[in-house]
Amino acid sequence: TLFRSRKVNRVQLLDSEIEEMRAVFAKFCGEECEEGQCSLPVVQLAPAMRALGEDIQDREAMRMALQSNAIDTQGRLNFSSFVALMANYVEGRETEEDLKSAFEYLDTQRKGVVLASDIQRALAIVGVRMTERQVLELVLEVDPKNTGRISFP
Repeated sequence: TLFRSRKVNRVQLLDSEIEEMRAVFAKFCGEECEEGQCSLPVVQLAPAMRALGEDIQDREAMRMALQSNAIDTQGRLNFSSFVALMANYVEGRETEEDLKSAFEYLDTQRKGVVLASDIQRALAIVGVRMTERQVLELVLEVDPKNTGRISFP
């Protein structure tokens, strides 16, 4: 996906990322797209974002667009509004590298698994007190085999 390998700050978009967004934007405009003259129907926002690798529902994309006041009177977005919406959507999101680093920190035994007790200990260090049962319930949300441990792919 477009932004998976790094955290994104909207002022730090790479030229290649903007060009990829421009190509997708033009594809979903539904009209002849001359330099800066086309606009995206708001109903195409979610499909365009999905084409860029984002997992977003139509309703969520519509809510974002409405809250941003980026939609013109004809129900369309210009390219700069599209880029701003994309950047805001992914800004600050944890990257896979961040998740792996956190996992490695929690994996105190270096066996490729994090136990509920590892999570409980880390939470206690930062001042979050949870019972063993509460932490186990948290782990079970991402532990499909119900083993009480998490592995990182």
